[in-house]
Amino acid sequence: MEGDKLWGGRFVGGTDPIMETLNSSMTYDQRLSEVDIRGSMAYAKALEKSGILTKGDLEKILSGLEKLYTL
Repeated sequence: MEGDKLWGGRFVGGTDPIMETLNSSMTYDQRLSEVDIRGSMAYAKALEKSGILTKGDLEKILSGLEKLYTL
């Protein structure tokens, strides 16, 4: 099974059980990513509206989040 992992050919030895547990949530994380990104976009807009972020900062943040959203 180690050969099936992205890093399988690069490192020797087994994967630490903590990493196995962390990586086992990836399918759930992927399913939640769209909602998480949209929530982050809404929060950034609220921060700009309240004066915490500048319009330029907001545009940069939204641009980055849009790139993640389309992956």
